Amino acid sequence: MQTPGHRAGTHCANADQSLDSSDIMALVVKEMDLNTAKNARAVCRSWRRFVKEAKLEPLEAGCSEQQRKLGLENQQRLEKALALENQVYTAEFMAKIAQHLTQQQEITAEMRRTLVNWLIEIHFKFECHRHLSLYLSVKLVDLFLANNEVTSRRFQNVGVSAFRLACMREEKFYPNIFDFSYITNHSSSQEQIIGMQDKIFGQFKDNLEHPNPATYLDRFLKAAKLNFTKSSDNAYSKDNSIALYFIDTAMLDATLVTTCPSLIAAAAIMCTLRVLGRSDWNKHLDYYTTYRRETVAKLADELIANGRASTPSAIKHKYTSQRLGGKGDQVGADGKSLDNGCLHVLADYYGRL
Repeated sequence: MQTPGHRAGTHCANADQSLDSSDIMALVVKEMDLNTAKNARAVCRSWRRFVKEAKLEPLEAGCSEQQRKLGLENQQRLEKALALENQVYTAEFMAKIAQHLTQQQEITAEMRRTLVNWLIEIHFKFECHRHLSLYLSVKLVDLFLANNEVTSRRFQNVGVSAFRLACMREEKFYPNIFDFSYITNHSSSQEQIIGMQDKIFGQFKDNLEHPNPATYLDRFLKAAKLNFTKSSDNAYSKDNSIALYFIDTAMLDATLVTTCPSLIAAAAIMCTLRVLGRSDWNKHLDYYTTYRRETVAKLADELIANGRASTPSAIKHKYTSQRLGGKGDQVGADGKSLDNGCLHVLADYYGRL
């Protein structure tokens, strides 16, 4: 016959064992990657609880059925884009596009930078709503340079024609052909723009479907727990604006022409997290970007250095606007604009380096 003391001792031993098991589960979850954590959630409620406490749940965990469905669709688009990028960015493709300036007799890296700065400017002035159109136009310019010799006299025509083609592809509303000619001070006639646009389309129509950094940005922002929503007047959040700033910075750099778009987007996220004073990587970003921190950090360092070196006129104008996280986004109790806009936050960050 067991004594009460014996039974109490057994109870205490079981309690200790139960506590030890919980500690072990918590330690195991802490070392999990997101994919393993997703599988663990399906085992039992205990594992689900520990995964939640470790903040390793999928992005749409706990959301409504409608939000989960939308999240699944977004994830499927992300995975499709990553798969297509892997097919496109072969060694042969990268070797070819790397020649975009080396085979040119008149076009230099500085001239390309000037053109891209101008494309950023007109994309903003025309109030285009999708950055897909801006980054597609830059890619089309680089592809055209890699496959055709271009004179300096016709270089702007290549840029504006690529931009019009990209707008027709990605924007619901876009300027008419007269406006495209006007923005060049009529140095490119309507007929020349249409002719060059047809030439670019004929050579690179298959490339119009390829992903660019904007393809990945919303999903990566969400994985980083950054605000990616737009206001009712289509203004970008400050988090989103800072990420776009670093992607624009990457577009200006001719040496990054062979860099995969998903890596550029991931590096822009890392830069944004650093600027905001947060941990610059997490397991969700590991999973959703498919990159490890050390791979992304090298490019992020480069983008931050580039941004610190100079702020081209178009970028300064764009990111001081209310639409792109500018100073006027938030107003204090006294009715005055607060100095917490995109470029102010960046300047404060660079001042701390």
